[in-house]
Amino acid sequence: MTVYVDLLFGLNAVINYLLLRGSAVVGGCSVRSGRLLLGAVLGGIIGFYWASCRLLMAMAEDGILPERFRKHSVTILFIMGVSMIAPFFGRTALGWIVDISTIGAVIGFGYTSAAAWRTARSEGNKAVQ
Repeated sequence: MTVYVDLLFGLNAVINYLLLRGSAVVGGCSVRSGRLLLGAVLGGIIGFYWASCRLLMAMAEDGILPERFRKHSVTILFIMGVSMIAPFFGRTALGWIVDISTIGAVIGFGYTSAAAWRTARSEGNKAVQ
């Protein structure tokens, strides 16, 4: 996992360096700030891509997904295929998918937080109580 985080920060640093060369001010707004924003967005996209691949691999290791998803190359190709097909669903369908995934994330994070709180309380962790 540390290798993925190091690679993510390294790629983000390279992207920011390449985007920040030769900055100028246009209309009172710094082109540098726009390039920084673009670098941050690209870094977030790369991070999401890596996290999705790692999530699929972990699900395959737990037996939720088929065995072939244990390979990193298979997960990258799978996510690439889904990402290339998704824009053809249209804006409305993508909006529904985002809404559903947001609700799923809230439920998942809430469940994880409740489980962590309950475990800490049962172990007598004073920082939680």
